[in-house]
Amino acid sequence: MATIPAARRQGLAAAVLASLLRAGKDVNATDFWLQVTAANHDAQALYARAGFRAAGRYVYRQDSRQGAPAAH
Repeated sequence: MATIPAARRQGLAAAVLASLLRAGKDVNATDFWLQVTAANHDAQALYARAGFRAAGRYVYRQDSRQGAPAAH
């Protein structure tokens, strides 16, 4: 999920997240996972307020020449 800068800080992402969590609970989902970049502190705060906690870390490598994932 991403919010364009002009629409940030209006509760839109929180509303979308709440709706997704409700939809998951409606079908008896018990686990919810997401990924957020380490630099996105606003999103991390949103997810923490919703009860998420860090469960792990990952490294995403990109080919800086084309912006595509590097093949290793």
